[in-house]
Amino acid sequence: MSSNGKLPWFPFYPKDYLSDEKVLVMNRAQRGSYMNLLCVAWGHAPIGTLPDDDRLLAAWAQCSAEEWKTDKEIIMNAFELHERYWHQKRMVRVAEESAELRQKKSNAGKLGNEARWHRDRSAIAVRSQNIAIHSHNHSHSHKEEKSVISGSKNGAAEDRSAAPQKNKKIDPLVCARPETKQELLDHCMGNLGLTESDGRALWDHWMGNGFRVNGKPMVSWRHTASNWCRRRMFFPSIQQERKFSP
Repeated sequence: MSSNGKLPWFPFYPKDYLSDEKVLVMNRAQRGSYMNLLCVAWGHAPIGTLPDDDRLLAAWAQCSAEEWKTDKEIIMNAFELHERYWHQKRMVRVAEESAELRQKKSNAGKLGNEARWHRDRSAIAVRSQNIAIHSHNHSHSHKEEKSVISGSKNGAAEDRSAAPQKNKKIDPLVCARPETKQELLDHCMGNLGLTESDGRALWDHWMGNGFRVNGKPMVSWRHTASNWCRRRMFFPSIQQERKFSP
């Protein structure tokens, strides 16, 4: 659509054009002039009209003054003169129908946009309300949790202060990891009957996994080593022994 709100094209019906009695009496040159005037009339205001000015009409029809005097009656027979303006009835009707159709589409588009905007605003309002409710509940729950934790700590502190202190006995053999590699080697060779190679392999394995058993931190490396030895697993010397056993 052009900037003035008019369509840059107009509907053309070839069958109606070729069967129109007013067109059938026109010669080739007159039909060309008639088509020129139709194009000018579509861009004129009001659409489908031309001023009753022979000088302008001849120029738009690309006729000389003499040619226009001869051809005007035949060409303008396809128009009707009302109040100093020539009207092409079919074009006026088509223009009105096109304007009405465009207005209907525009109104439908506005209604669709308003409905969509209303749905979006409603959805946003619901989401905002849900977020506000969630934030309020979370804040309230957090305060209650802090209150419970604070009460638990205070109660535990009171229990510790009221209960008599007992000296816990610590087993020196229970520790998560050896202090040195040599301590591990001495235990393996002196207490478990393993070779130095077995002890080094065990040290490398535990150093690699951070002294863990099944993904959990080790509690006592001595007990773990004894358990592995009883199950005859992992150690190079035992694997070698199994390899050569009949």
